[in-house]
Amino acid sequence: MPQPNHPKIELVSIASLTPNPRNARTHTDKQISQIAASIEQFGWLVPIIIDDNNMIAAGHGRWLAAKLKKLSGWDDAILADELSILFEDGYNLDITGFSTSDLDFSVPEEVV
Repeated sequence: MPQPNHPKIELVSIASLTPNPRNARTHTDKQISQIAASIEQFGWLVPIIIDDNNMIAAGHGRWLAAKLKKLSGWDDAILADELSILFEDGYNLDITGFSTSDLDFSVPEEVV
């Protein structure tokens, strides 16, 4: 059972997030472009932190960069490979936050 206020990682649509109107941090267009380039080259190294209502607590710049470059998708081939490796190594894929109905890839069935 999850603990109250215990952080967890969830995959949500960028479009479902709301910027905090009280966010004091600003970003120039150049900074947003630099953040987007970093995400494109290195991936999402730091998540966007949100509250229970999907309001951004930290990561407004990453959110703007994702919207600018439409970075909210997945590389299906790489994702399938990574999840297949986890499956083959005996990991329960439920820990990834994905369900098999969320994904369109083939995981080998266990031999009975």
